[in-house]
Amino acid sequence: MPVLAALVVEIVTRLRRGDVGLDMVAAVSMSGALALNEPLAAAVVAVMYAGGQSLESVAQRRAGREMTALLARAPRAATRQHGEALEEVPLEAVLPGDRLIVRQGEIVPVDGIVASRIAVLDESALTGEPLPVERRCEQAVLSGSTNVGAAFYMSATRLAADSTYAGIIRLVAAAQLSKAPMARLADRFAVGWPKGATERRAS
Repeated sequence: MPVLAALVVEIVTRLRRGDVGLDMVAAVSMSGALALNEPLAAAVVAVMYAGGQSLESVAQRRAGREMTALLARAPRAATRQHGEALEEVPLEAVLPGDRLIVRQGEIVPVDGIVASRIAVLDESALTGEPLPVERRCEQAVLSGSTNVGAAFYMSATRLAADSTYAGIIRLVAAAQLSKAPMARLADRFAVGWPKGATERRAS
């Protein structure tokens, strides 16, 4: 009964947002089992639903931590060469063609090409490859890579908002806010099937 009460509250909240999901099927199943004096069946559905919610909460918290870590390592500024001097500028101020220096241990701020003889980069955050890679002069470098070698110069080819790392952050954020296509399909099928089955039997 406590699970069913909490479920009804959640269903009402979701219906106000126009969101219909499997929680409605679970509520109908538990209510039907209790109405038919089958408390064991209702308890099984309640345990399955509560367990699924717990697993989903754990997954959401883990995804939130990963998103926080992703945002934490995103650079906020870049070091740009201006004449003979170096100046630190906000990431949004970097334009294609700007000459930047990336020191050892720093994150490549935007997509660009190497302007020094060589750059040694850790691209594991982007590709999963654990070994450092070398990029020669005129080769492309991706934002989000970590410089694990000596400082090198690069020429920016994209704005920060259009660079690889910014795109990854947007994709991860969008994935967290939306259900997978198969999950949406399962919800629609589960909610719509009983009505369709009833109509077929009536005909």
